[in-house]
Amino acid sequence: MVAKTNLSQKNVRKANVVLSWASKLCLIAIALILLTPLIRGLYFQDSTSRRNYENRNLNKFPEIQGLLHVKQFFTDLDHFLKDHIAFFITINQCYRKGSFYLFNESPVKNVSVTLDGFVFLNSHNASLHNTVFDRLCRPRTSPEKVDAYLKDLKILDRVIRSFGHRMIFAVAPSKPSIYADKLPKDLNEKTRSNCLRYMQEENILTLLAKKADEIGIIFHYPQQAFIDARNDQNFYPKENFHWNGKSPHLFSKTLFERLGIEVGFGFEIGSQIVQATADLGMLGFERPIQVWDYPYQKYQLKRESSGPMLEALRPYYERLSEYSQYSCGAPLQNKNAIILSNSFGASLAKHLAIGYKTLKHINIFQLQEHEKDRFYQKMLYSGEGMDVIFVLHDDAVAYGETLKSLATVFDKLSRQKQEGDSNNHN
Repeated sequence: MVAKTNLSQKNVRKANVVLSWASKLCLIAIALILLTPLIRGLYFQDSTSRRNYENRNLNKFPEIQGLLHVKQFFTDLDHFLKDHIAFFITINQCYRKGSFYLFNESPVKNVSVTLDGFVFLNSHNASLHNTVFDRLCRPRTSPEKVDAYLKDLKILDRVIRSFGHRMIFAVAPSKPSIYADKLPKDLNEKTRSNCLRYMQEENILTLLAKKADEIGIIFHYPQQAFIDARNDQNFYPKENFHWNGKSPHLFSKTLFERLGIEVGFGFEIGSQIVQATADLGMLGFERPIQVWDYPYQKYQLKRESSGPMLEALRPYYERLSEYSQYSCGAPLQNKNAIILSNSFGASLAKHLAIGYKTLKHINIFQLQEHEKDRFYQKMLYSGEGMDVIFVLHDDAVAYGETLKSLATVFDKLSRQKQEGDSNNHN
C-alpha cells in the first residue's frame, strides 16, 4: 500500500510540472527557428528566381475545396510548402557544390564527373543517359554510310558554289574523341571500347574527310592534331563541354594551313592564361576555369557588338544575341567569311576572324523555322567570293541527321534560285 501511495504521489508531481519562463522562451525560440524558412518562403521569397532557376512553374496553394479529398489536399499542400521553403537556392547550390567538389559526383544525371576531374556532358536530354557517347562512338563506318554523308556534303558544296562562294565544312573534335581513356567509370564496356577505337583508329569522319578531299570538298577534322596536343596545359578545358582557348586556336591554325595561309609569328604574341567561367550551367553553380587567351593585336581585330549591319539582320534573325561580327585591319587574306554553326562556333569565331576582312558568326540552330529561308537567301546573296564555313562538333556530324537536314534546306534554296533565274530569263 505504501509503494502504491508513493507511485501516485510521483505521478501527481509529474502532472503538476510547471515550465519556467526560460524554458518557455527556449521552446518558442526553437519553434521560430524551425518556422523561419517557411515564413520567409511564403512572404519574402523571390519566387521568380526559383522558377527561373529550375525552369518550371512552382506549385500553388491547394484550393480549400480540396479538403473534400483529404489525402490529395495534403499531398498538394506538401508540394506547395516544399516549393516555397526559403533558402532553397542557397541550400541547393551548397549541396551541388559539395557533391561536385567533395565527393567528385555530378548533381545531375546527364553530366558525368571522373576521378581526375574531367567533366563530360553525357546526354543533351536530362532524362536519357550516355547518348552522346553512343551517338559518336558506336561503330558505323560502313561504305554506304560514308557515301550517304558525302552525298549531303556534295549538295551543300554545289549550292554554295552556285552563289559564288566557297564552302568549308569544319568539324570540332569533342572531348570523347580525344580523351576516350578518361570517360566515366559507369560507362558500359562496349561503349567505352567503341570510343577508344574511335580515337585510335579510322572512324566515319576521318574516312569522310578523305573522300571529300578526293573530290575537292574542304572537310576539316583535325582529330589527330588534337590528340597530339591533348596533354598541353589547359588545351581543352577538362571542366567544359565546349572547347575554349588553346583548342579552337589550334583548330584555326590547322585550317589556315589546310587553306595554304601562313599565320606568321603574330599568331601567338600576347597569349596568356586567364580565368573564365565553365559552361554546363545545368550543374547549378558557376565554376572558374583556366583558359588560354589570344589577343591577336597584330591583326587589329575588333568585335562589333552593334551597328547598322546587325540591325539589318533583325527581320531575318531575331535572336541577335546568337550573332557576332568581327572586322580585321590586317587580315591574313583579302576575303570575307561567314560562320554557320551550332554552339561550338562561338568560341572559334575570334580565332578565324584574323583571316578575313570581316567575319560574321551565326548559331543557325537558334534560327526559328519561319526565319530560315529568308535568312539563308539574305546571307547567300550578300556579295560574292565569301568563305561559308560550317562549324559543328563531331558528335553532331557523326549522328548524320544534322548533315542531312542542312543539305535538305540548301537544296531547297538551290531550286528556288533556279526557278528565279528561269523566270528572270523568260
